[in-house]
Amino acid sequence: IVDIRDDSREGFSDRNYLDLEGVASFETITEAGAFRGGVVLPGRDRAVFTTRNPDGLVWFDLSAIEDNDVKETTRLTFVATEALQDSDQDEGGESVAIIGGTQPALLDDRLFIPQFRDNSLSVFDLSLGTHGEEVGYVPNLGENPHVVAISPDQRWAVVANYAGDLASDGLASSTLAILDIDPTSPDYLTPVSWIRNRRHE
Repeated sequence: IVDIRDDSREGFSDRNYLDLEGVASFETITEAGAFRGGVVLPGRDRAVFTTRNPDGLVWFDLSAIEDNDVKETTRLTFVATEALQDSDQDEGGESVAIIGGTQPALLDDRLFIPQFRDNSLSVFDLSLGTHGEEVGYVPNLGENPHVVAISPDQRWAVVANYAGDLASDGLASSTLAILDIDPTSPDYLTPVSWIRNRRHE
């Protein structure tokens, strides 16, 4: 846990500002091999992380973290889990890519989550239900999507595909899928373009 807000005031110096605030620990909650990415949900005292093997989402309660000038270990409580496409159910080609993160992105109440083995992206609306509900699903983004980023104007999501495009010659070319995320657009949640990283002979 890194402190990114300076809370210094008269009589108190925030010695942890831009430094380690502490370390989070928690009980094992799944058989997951690793956490791959995550976001803190502003104003909610929550964070959501993606896990690998099995692929899923885990929500943690952050309210126990104390912002002070002491470095300490904080025990976190998990509040929910959600299964995603499992790594044993690869929807794509004969790729052996089992590494790489699945880094979600947050825009207001919408959480965009690449699904590495399903070659897709899910959109959760965090204002619905207790921990959010899936409101969008975009298949066929490319082989092994693993990171999504939102453009500064909040019009586009760019999804990085690890293997990307598997050609008949056996070569993999990473790709970027450009996705329309303007809810007022007729192309909402539609890929409008792909950028392919392949050397031209």
